[in-house]
Amino acid sequence: MLVVLLMTKFTELKFIAFNQNWDLLGIVESGASTENLDFYRIIGYQTFCLQHARQVASCIIVYIKNSFTANMTVRHTMTDSDRFEAVEINAWRGDLHYRVFFLYNPPNNRPNLDCLLDGWSRRSLLFGDFNAHSQRWEYSNTDTVGSIVENFIDSAPIEYIENKDSDPTFLSFGGATSHPDLLLAHPNLLSQITHTLLPAPGGAGHKLLVAELNSGFGRYREPRFPRWNLKKANWTRYQELTDYLMREVMTDETDNADRAVDKFTEIILACAISCIPRGIGKSFHLFGIKNCRLLKKIKIKPVIGLSLLV
Repeated sequence: MLVVLLMTKFTELKFIAFNQNWDLLGIVESGASTENLDFYRIIGYQTFCLQHARQVASCIIVYIKNSFTANMTVRHTMTDSDRFEAVEINAWRGDLHYRVFFLYNPPNNRPNLDCLLDGWSRRSLLFGDFNAHSQRWEYSNTDTVGSIVENFIDSAPIEYIENKDSDPTFLSFGGATSHPDLLLAHPNLLSQITHTLLPAPGGAGHKLLVAELNSGFGRYREPRFPRWNLKKANWTRYQELTDYLMREVMTDETDNADRAVDKFTEIILACAISCIPRGIGKSFHLFGIKNCRLLKKIKIKPVIGLSLLV
């Protein structure tokens, strides 16, 4: 039942990620059922994972768009004396380098967060489920873990960023609310980040923390789509190539639908490059009222900006 529930939420999460056009997506406390990553991949994204450790609620999965160069460093794993876990994602696009940390700290664990300061820089962010009570983030009291996190913030170039509406980040099935999830960032990023929350998949549980960077990654321009000269295409050759290559995929990839889709996409693109010349057409047509009404009907909207989620 746990796997079915998680798959349902993951399907909804993939839909949200597609519509929001997130560049980076992280899931903490993802659980042991996600150890088979073949079931938890997103097309167009690289996948990094800190595997399930000492308790069911461990495991961190991070997705980042293929247009980035990225790697993951494990900062801390669960031990007998300190049960928090954390990973660091180094992401490059063009000449920009960002460090994004994801953290899960179980309730009542007193984490030693100093390991996160090595490499902390002007383009660093930290998303975490800290389970730390502090009056600074709307709890009625400050507990021991909350004091540890406050000291971590105050003793380093780190700022706590409250979400736009100062809303709680967790909604229990019984209706109680709390604020265990935090977004921390280097002070250099304060003027660039807009922090919002989205409802939790399934209605209750942890809300989705979203940080939109208003500059930085935005200086990168995605490669333009190629122009295809369909009138001069060798369609006979294209059909022969696709029939031959796709027959092999249907034979080899019968157990993994996602991998089959990825290979189908690669084959179609490779065959198109081989058989269809590219170039800008010389004839253009006005976009008439009928087409405008069609666009209005299907509600095509642009998506702008970088979003980072945990």
